[in-house]
Amino acid sequence: MPLHYGVGPVTENKMHHLGIKVGADLRQKSLIELTSHFGKSGDYYYHIARGVDHRPVRSTRVRKSLGKETTFKQDITNTDELISNLNLLAETVFANLQTNSLIPKTITLKIKYADFQTATRAHSSQSHITELSQIKTLIPELLSRTNAGKQGVRLIDITASNFAQKKALKKGLQFDLPLGF
Repeated sequence: MPLHYGVGPVTENKMHHLGIKVGADLRQKSLIELTSHFGKSGDYYYHIARGVDHRPVRSTRVRKSLGKETTFKQDITNTDELISNLNLLAETVFANLQTNSLIPKTITLKIKYADFQTATRAHSSQSHITELSQIKTLIPELLSRTNAGKQGVRLIDITASNFAQKKALKKGLQFDLPLGF
């Protein structure tokens, strides 16, 4: 296995003989010098050492969750204030779900207390969550299953997961709730 990403053992040895051991060494070499030693790859090494890469970004990662969090300047013990802030986060999450054509079954609340201990509480629905009001209804119930109000809270997070995509729903899959988007 090569010691440097994108460079095999033969090229690595060649680079070491030219005094190239780290990216800064590679950046010191001219385009002419690199292409004379490495051919077409020299052009690639020259540009990549300077942060230039015109290859398209191809993401094949499937999103598994979508959330939003906030950290407070001062710890909060008032549960009504926490619910109000969680509702604002839920609005952002819901808008992002719509933008990404994602419909969750699971909503997770995460809170971090003043002592940095973390608690997560989740609710998974039998049917998909298609309305913001469904998320907002879950928030007080999830929060009640934590020590919020008894301990100061410094961070809150709402995350949606366990997705179906609107495209899949439109292709004939049946769900209990109407698509309210």
